[in-house]
Amino acid sequence: MQIKKYKLYLKINYSKFRFEGKERIYVNNIAGLSILSLNIQDLDILRLKVNGIEEKIYINKKNSTLDVSIPKRSSIIDIEYSGIVNNFLVGMYKAKFDGGVMISTQFESVGARRVFPCIDNPLFKSIFQISIEVEKPYEVISNTKVLKILEKNKNRLFVFNDTPLMSTYLLYIGIGEFKKINDKYNNVSLSVISPTDIGNGKSVFNFLKRSLKFLEEYFDIPYPLSKLDLISVPEFGAGRSENWGSITFREVYLNLSKKTSTNVKRASAEVITHELVHQWFGNLVTMQWWNDLWLNESFATFMAFLTIIKLYPKWHFLDNFFEEKSVALSDDSLHSTHPIQTKVVSPDKIDELFDSISYNKGGSILYMIYNFIGDEPFRNALRSYLLKYQYSNAKGIDLWNELNKFSDINISLIMKKWIKYSGYPLIKVSCNKNKIKLEQQKFTLLQDDSRDEKIWPIPLVIRNGDNITKIVFDKKSLSITINPDYIVNINHMNGGFYRCFYDDKLLHKLIYSHDLSGIDIFTIISDRYALLLSGLISLEIFLSDIKNFYKIRTYIVVDYLISIFNSLLKVLYNNKLVKENALEFFYQQIEYFGIEVRGREDIDDNVLRGFIMSSLARIDDNFANRIHLKYPNLVNISPDLKRAIFISKVIIGQYDFHSLAYMYSKSKSDEEKMIIISAILASKKEKDIEDLYHFMLDGNIKIQDWPSVIIGSLTDQKFRDMKWDFIEKNIKEILPMFQGSYMPSRIMKGIIPFIGIDRKEELLKFLNDKVFNIAKNGISNGLEYLEIYENLYNRYNK
Repeated sequence: MQIKKYKLYLKINYSKFRFEGKERIYVNNIAGLSILSLNIQDLDILRLKVNGIEEKIYINKKNSTLDVSIPKRSSIIDIEYSGIVNNFLVGMYKAKFDGGVMISTQFESVGARRVFPCIDNPLFKSIFQISIEVEKPYEVISNTKVLKILEKNKNRLFVFNDTPLMSTYLLYIGIGEFKKINDKYNNVSLSVISPTDIGNGKSVFNFLKRSLKFLEEYFDIPYPLSKLDLISVPEFGAGRSENWGSITFREVYLNLSKKTSTNVKRASAEVITHELVHQWFGNLVTMQWWNDLWLNESFATFMAFLTIIKLYPKWHFLDNFFEEKSVALSDDSLHSTHPIQTKVVSPDKIDELFDSISYNKGGSILYMIYNFIGDEPFRNALRSYLLKYQYSNAKGIDLWNELNKFSDINISLIMKKWIKYSGYPLIKVSCNKNKIKLEQQKFTLLQDDSRDEKIWPIPLVIRNGDNITKIVFDKKSLSITINPDYIVNINHMNGGFYRCFYDDKLLHKLIYSHDLSGIDIFTIISDRYALLLSGLISLEIFLSDIKNFYKIRTYIVVDYLISIFNSLLKVLYNNKLVKENALEFFYQQIEYFGIEVRGREDIDDNVLRGFIMSSLARIDDNFANRIHLKYPNLVNISPDLKRAIFISKVIIGQYDFHSLAYMYSKSKSDEEKMIIISAILASKKEKDIEDLYHFMLDGNIKIQDWPSVIIGSLTDQKFRDMKWDFIEKNIKEILPMFQGSYMPSRIMKGIIPFIGIDRKEELLKFLNDKVFNIAKNGISNGLEYLEIYENLYNRYNK
């Protein structure tokens, strides 16, 4: 079956938030089928014609399809229907902001069926001809340039140029009153578009043009369309989406200014580049079905970081990549993890795949291959792959075959196992004179008696002194000759997706070496922390190990130690040893970094300063008061320190919920609003947290930010009974608000490990409700993390 073209007309009623649709589908029945099943959801089908002849409407309720009888030849299907502009942040929905509503679409993964009958499957690429009628003065944005605008009394009809061949999930429609700034890149028209404030468009364009140039040269294929819009959407559950030619983002990523923190600017750069990569990898060449979602997302994740690393080496973006990789390593250590390539049958299960495995593990596996074979072979393989499958669909094996052509090793053989095996190996490393022995076994955070005998083909990059060895470790065990006078690092520069468990002699030499990069130290700490959580080493040994790195000032080491202490304090909140070590670490950092900006320093220093101050203020009231005295007001403060200052003023009692809620309502910045929320969450007054919940449920906080409020409040062990009461009363109504997205799973995964401590039986009984079916993967992950944290809690929380 081939859908040659969708000709789609929509008339939008902005006051009633409904639409009427007229659709013409050009079908080439090359398979000789008698029935064409078109996906529909929440649409009222009013009229159906096949080749000009009116037909009976048959809705298959079981499959949610409009089943159309068609002849065994080319056909034209005409459908009249109506639908709603919903509140669910999927399909065509209302994106509310102070002073108005923008109508926006989010079709990935199966939201297009909410707006027009279609084969909502990435394999069925088609051309789209879009016409949208809307009341004046509203404007319409879609994937291509406007061909013409026709005046129709009080309405206007926007007719767009035909799209290239593309999948339904990449179609975009945006309607509202917009502010725009425009630029040009070669023959491509560039725009930043927003219904509210645009911010510093110049900096966005500078970054955009440099990234486009790099990607065009790297892929050796020009950007495929004649225009590229970056659209700021005021209410956006997904955060960003790669719609071809009309990329959508949350406001925080585009509305940049001098008041924007470095962390948000970096996040913006990564998010914009990620979606740019998709314009080739995902849009030009698309996976055949959602079981290969990772093929889109892993590459966009990896290539976004590679682009920024190449263009802006001083930004240290490899550090950010490895920190995201550590999240994937943690999630992939669960029994409830899934392979990168996962069989997907039901559309209901697609959105749960938008997780750290599809994005960060997949991206890390690609980095492992890239790191092993080198940039030139990797780049040449990508060029060949994109050229061969452009405007079509591909599978993972198609990419591996191209990599094989440009590499000396069998990439297909390696990748076949890495994408089909769940989990990853732990490499035990032991030394005997001038030999090291490597043994691999599957690593899990929950140890049990079951044995997983999988053997991974592991591309190792081993450093022994100045000697670098590359080898594929594809056996249960392996012995390698080394020079015992030098350190042995089995995962040099964190290139591999595995963990190492060194014997005491090798570990001691590594820990006390003065010849390790910050990335190598980060890798050692990350592995040791995983071994602590799994029970393979004790808390005392772990804290003793990491104390050796307190004086390392590289960004990745300091930032990761901050996150580790913050995590331990959430679970082991009564453990004196953890608190003592945390205070010692944080005060050592404060002694070095200080609490104010120092002239021309590395921008990373100020970012770390803000993180350290926020963390220390939460656990030491005296330090919070010190910040308050240093910054008596909020005038002319560094954006990177703003969160810490807000948190400190809440802790010492200068700000309460009501004063902060007032600031929140007056703020025009999404970033500042989230800073205010994080400050309220740090309050030591139960009433403040309770008032924040009511403030949220009353609609004063954007729905897109509800997960941050819920997860942020529940990872703190204060006021546990009140917070449990909130979950019992509200979570069953909140989760369906995010139906059709990955967010229900993300919420449950985030809250279960903390809310469930000491009330696991009560929690399990509560979760026995069908409403939680939309979050099954997240619940499974959350319950496993709960057991991991309970084990840690029971061993050390005293």
